[in-house]
Amino acid sequence: MLENDDKVKEFLTNKGKDAYPSIKKKYQDGIDKADEDIAQAQKEMDNEKLKAAEQLKMNARLQKLAALFPHLDTVKYLYHYLYGDK
Repeated sequence: MLENDDKVKEFLTNKGKDAYPSIKKKYQDGIDKADEDIAQAQKEMDNEKLKAAEQLKMNARLQKLAALFPHLDTVKYLYHYLYGDK
């Protein structure tokens, strides 16, 4: 921040216009808005991470099913061989 913050505050308040509170409010409003934007960005980023994790989970499930798919004929053949067509 400003090194001479107290001197600036004193100068602005002694000029009769009392500009320091309005400047401080404007500055603080900017900080608050930036904090809200950062929080929203973090929230959206977390949502993106969640979506990415869910997509990875779905991809793993699909890969598992794809790996099992070639064995379906073998399982079907063994079932019919062991239990016959009843």
